[in-house]
Amino acid sequence: MVSVPQAPNKFTNPLAAQGMANIRNTPVMQRGSGQPSQNPMSGMPSQVGSVPGRALTRMLSPDQVADRDQAMQASGQPPQSGADWQNDPSVLEIARHVRYKMYEMRNFRNMMGIGQRLIDALRTYKGHYNPAHLKDIKAFGGSEVFARIVPGKCRGATSLLRDIYLGSERPWDIQPTPEPEIPEDIEQAIQGLVSAEIAKCQSELQQFMQQQAMQAAAAQQTQQQAQMAPQPNMPAGAGPQPGAAPPMPPIPPPQPQPPPGQGWTGPLAPEVMTGQQAPTMPTQDQIEERVEQLRDAARKAAKKKAVEEAGEAADELDDLLTEGNFYEAFAEFLIDLPIFPFAAIKGPTVRMCSQVKWVNGKPQRLQVPKMFWSRVSPFDLYWTPTAHNVHEAEFVERLRLTRADLLACKGLPGYNDAAISECLDRFHDRGFREWWDVVDVERALLENREAWPRTSSSLIDTAEYHGSVSGKTLLEWGMTEEQITDPQQEYRVTAWLIDRFVIKTQLDPTPSQRAPYYVTQFEKIPGTMYGYGLPDLLDDIQTVANASYRALVNNMGMASGPQVVINDKVLAPGEDDSIYPWKRWHVNFDPMLQGGALKPIEFYQPDSRAQELQGIIANLNVMADDVSAIPRYMTGGAQAGGAGRTASGLSMLMSNAAKTLQNVAASIDRDIFNPLLKHLYETVMLTMPGVFRGDESVVVKGVTYAVKREQDRTRQLEFLNMTSNPTDMSIVGLQGRAKVLGAVAGAIGLDWDSIVPDDDAMKAAQAASQQQAAQEKQAHDMQMQQMQQSQILEHAEHANLYAAQAGLSVPLPGTPGQQTGGQVAPPHNGPTVGGPHVGQKPHPTNGLTTAQQHGTQQMFARRPNMNPGA
Repeated sequence: MVSVPQAPNKFTNPLAAQGMANIRNTPVMQRGSGQPSQNPMSGMPSQVGSVPGRALTRMLSPDQVADRDQAMQASGQPPQSGADWQNDPSVLEIARHVRYKMYEMRNFRNMMGIGQRLIDALRTYKGHYNPAHLKDIKAFGGSEVFARIVPGKCRGATSLLRDIYLGSERPWDIQPTPEPEIPEDIEQAIQGLVSAEIAKCQSELQQFMQQQAMQAAAAQQTQQQAQMAPQPNMPAGAGPQPGAAPPMPPIPPPQPQPPPGQGWTGPLAPEVMTGQQAPTMPTQDQIEERVEQLRDAARKAAKKKAVEEAGEAADELDDLLTEGNFYEAFAEFLIDLPIFPFAAIKGPTVRMCSQVKWVNGKPQRLQVPKMFWSRVSPFDLYWTPTAHNVHEAEFVERLRLTRADLLACKGLPGYNDAAISECLDRFHDRGFREWWDVVDVERALLENREAWPRTSSSLIDTAEYHGSVSGKTLLEWGMTEEQITDPQQEYRVTAWLIDRFVIKTQLDPTPSQRAPYYVTQFEKIPGTMYGYGLPDLLDDIQTVANASYRALVNNMGMASGPQVVINDKVLAPGEDDSIYPWKRWHVNFDPMLQGGALKPIEFYQPDSRAQELQGIIANLNVMADDVSAIPRYMTGGAQAGGAGRTASGLSMLMSNAAKTLQNVAASIDRDIFNPLLKHLYETVMLTMPGVFRGDESVVVKGVTYAVKREQDRTRQLEFLNMTSNPTDMSIVGLQGRAKVLGAVAGAIGLDWDSIVPDDDAMKAAQAASQQQAAQEKQAHDMQMQQMQQSQILEHAEHANLYAAQAGLSVPLPGTPGQQTGGQVAPPHNGPTVGGPHVGQKPHPTNGLTTAQQHGTQQMFARRPNMNPGA
């Protein structure tokens, strides 16, 4: 506050319409006393005693101070206080512009009654009556009970939306591009590889031709030498015949070529054509097939890498949202959404934060910038009257900053450190409280906060402006042509104003050129940014329910006991009206006076209307379910009748009721998540290069995912049961089965990373399983071979035994003990029979060699009665 002469104000006083035009000129606190005045809100200056040696001060608006400074500067007088930057024309114009926009937005909202709607909604949510209505209720007497129908519906809507968006899975995801482009370096590598293969083919072809030429020359030279040299002991006619062709050198086998109709699947190599002696170079079709083959492999690798990078980018984005308190702010946003005509969330805002970093075992405190998100109270956000949506709106937000918040802004781009230091020095003890709206006091009482101007705190009221300003206006404010390249272009400007100090001015650097506010409504109204909350939709029902509850309580109180009529004329002196059990009444009864009307005491029992009132309240609850589209059985409040008595019927009813709530979820997806994540994506691309590829797409799966989630879980479990058979397992494989298990585990909220092993572990386990199976098969084969050899030896022993009994020579040919290795076995005694005895059945020869079978047949031929198969 400064002591200056009266200066005219070029802006219309915005408080005149509310009958509080002199509130800014009202002395709130005695200078140096630290106590509030006795009449701070009377609208007239209070009579405050002056402090010796100090005069009273008159508070001026920032516009009055700006007009005064400009007038003094025009007259050649130096300003009374402040640095040169405070009197910069551009700073003064920005302050004037922000202040004018703030007054315009606030007056429009109060004229439309939006501020009072916000107060009524908050009052209804807390279960409080309007002060005027409460006064009438107290004048009538009786109960002041409040039927909390609206608060219950608001809590139910918030819980249902939390289940959709703040569950175990993210309500959004980053999907890679379906057709990622092959990087230029990979394309160049493909061309280089094909060129190298072609060069290799040419080199091999030249080497082949040189070898052919050398072999032909060597063969010709050898033939000539052979013809000229004498041949001793050569029979006549044994020499080379005249005119005979020399022997041809061997031709290397041709390279395998793809069958007709199939693509090229290997590196390029010289091809030996049928009927030709020399190989040929690959054709142009083969070269193109080879290039396309390499490109297909590159595309597959690029898709796999894009999926991996999209997952890593989603994790990085989720870390930014988590560290920036986005999910906490979104949870508060979901509480506001069903209560107020609109709800808003803001971000990202950059602040300097302390971070401890360990260097050589010693902690070092660093100041690093971080992005944050916050819930914006509907009481603190104003926008232009003509805005139909967020893209057309200019915003002014009321901030309550602490000294730590201002210190965290120092050093960030766009902030004026000198202005911040000036504010910290000026408002270091009591802060700065500025009267903004007519509902501030009642809002503070409902929010259980300090009620200005009754108390004082160290918070500093700040106006944050986000709006569109023409380039011509910015040039007139003093910005350079390097900053403003096109005077006709609209530029998004951000400015922070504390009293008359502009602590921040910045042009929006993001390509989207939008304010960092995301606004939606529980029930939208076309053509306006103000909608309906549940207090608005259920206002009539809530009013009637309050009256019914009060009537019910009053009637129950009246009917809880009898009404007593006492005839004071017949009561004895000293008797009072108190009633208790076994009380004895003393009366002065004249026997001459007879009649029932002269009874000393008479009791009357009022009628109870509780049943009728309870029926009215039950019907009001049903109406509230229909209007809000949030039945009580969806939040566990009551059991549904009819079809809701069974589990399937209740599921059907909940599904039908949730369809109306899906409109709210769709508005959140469209107005909050989609633009917020895209704005964050642009910010990360500008400030953190390398996190994203640039071709990803942010996908919001809130309402769509909520509708399909339960169905997908059921279908996934059914798919697991259907594929649990050997045929499908042979098709899917262990890795495919592991991925299905991971998807199901993640869908039901389990940490599938700790349950299902990754691909490398699966490959290692599969290799170990295959190795173990191979070892088991080898051991089984060896065991079977040993058993077969044992059976052969056993049959051979039996054959030799039978041969000895039959008088044949033993051992039989081919049995153990018989000489092998090419030597002829000695002849055996007895006739040689090439087959079984005539008329005899063949003996089973399982496991016997040909020799053993021959010996057994001879034995059976001589001893027919020994043939077991006869």
